[in-house]
Amino acid sequence: MEKQARIRTIQLYQKRWMPLHVSVVIAVGISFALLVMNEFQTGYGVAFLVGLVVLSYLEWRESRFMQRLTDEPHVQTLIRRSYMGRNAISLLGAMGFYVLFKAGLQSNFFLWMTIVLCAFATQTMTTMYYERKIRQHDPEHPNRHDLSFTKG
Repeated sequence: MEKQARIRTIQLYQKRWMPLHVSVVIAVGISFALLVMNEFQTGYGVAFLVGLVVLSYLEWRESRFMQRLTDEPHVQTLIRRSYMGRNAISLLGAMGFYVLFKAGLQSNFFLWMTIVLCAFATQTMTTMYYERKIRQHDPEHPNRHDLSFTKG
């Protein structure tokens, strides 16, 4: 499949699934905040875990979709790793916030920003790394720059 056809296919997928994905991410964030603020009560924990399961399913679905756009087995592996890495980094960030609250450091703005910036920087670097590796094996595979909303 040529690059422009892949981009159109991805845009159609995103148009259909992105609103749900964003809604689930917001719901997971709110449920995590409620869980932490209410001293890890069971009901909030269940809501958070259900949200994580739904979010994991959506991420898995998206990674499977992206893997189907290429016939290169190595590229499919790299795509799968990039999604798994992104989820792992998000989980580590959530665990960092959990540790802040358990240690009674929730009012320390510097630590909050350190966790946010480290998670953001790590996700950015791993995304760039995997996109570069994917481009080496499949030059027709679109990257985030190709899919930016400013491109139309």
